[in-house]
Amino acid sequence: MSDSNPLVSYVVATYNRSSELERAIKSILKQRYENFEIIVISNSTSGPEEKFVKGGEFDLEKVRYIHKPVRMGVINARNLGYQLADGDYIVTLDDDAILSDPQLIADIVNDFEQDDDLGIAALHVVNAKTFETEFPLPVSDLEKKVPFFRAQMRPPNDHPESPSNTTLFTGCGNIIRKELFENVGYYPDLFDYGTEELDLCLRSIDFGYDIRYYPNHVVTHFEDPKGRFTDKKVLQENFTNRIALAIRNLPARLILLSLFVWTGQLLYRSQFDIQLLMSSVFELISNLPKLIRQRNPVDEKTIKLVNSMGGRAY
Repeated sequence: MSDSNPLVSYVVATYNRSSELERAIKSILKQRYENFEIIVISNSTSGPEEKFVKGGEFDLEKVRYIHKPVRMGVINARNLGYQLADGDYIVTLDDDAILSDPQLIADIVNDFEQDDDLGIAALHVVNAKTFETEFPLPVSDLEKKVPFFRAQMRPPNDHPESPSNTTLFTGCGNIIRKELFENVGYYPDLFDYGTEELDLCLRSIDFGYDIRYYPNHVVTHFEDPKGRFTDKKVLQENFTNRIALAIRNLPARLILLSLFVWTGQLLYRSQFDIQLLMSSVFELISNLPKLIRQRNPVDEKTIKLVNSMGGRAY
């Protein structure tokens, strides 16, 4: 248990979403928890620098703005923010999302302070336009037809009414104990988009941390389309990153199973686009030497724990 008034670091990665970023930061500034810093990692080619320079709206002692002219991607941008953070707890918030309740951070920091095993707090993410839940993830049509293809690790019963331990969080909104990164590492630098949370979850659970889902603590996601990958690119990233996750973290017997499952996923969702599959495989092969060097399989007990909680590691 640490200081009774620990520092909280907010990390927001942004790319060409000036007005959305402004809305996100204003929601942070409305939080009642007062001991905090905000770190903005920007790859933007236009705006929002004017809001952070001397005399700008966010020219505040507690706000740090770091601009990187070469686009890093959200994963590497967040990793940089985590490394720069001085807080005991790190809040990740998408630049097109807001914290809906001013008491949210204070409530969850209190839980962290009372429970040294709590490593990650997963927040409930709701779409601002449809009011539908984005996290926990809804079951897809494919998963309804073929339960074996259930693609993600989910909180127990998908939508519990009170906080409960789980095996997954989403990058859109979460809170992570800073020392967790020191113990299990950051997001994989080979991943461009997606699956980085799953990778971190496996390593965190393997180390002994709990991941807790908070259904009543909501992040509202406006899901701005700017800066997002195409559907085809997302399919490719899901495939290569899930196999990469298996090579990095899973027992050998589950690597082939992951390859089978995610090949089926990609072919089904791409309407059997063989060219996309082959380009994805070639990308994976090009990264194979580094993935093998990074390989550090989790314990079989971790796999059993994930399965017992209704999740799936492969």
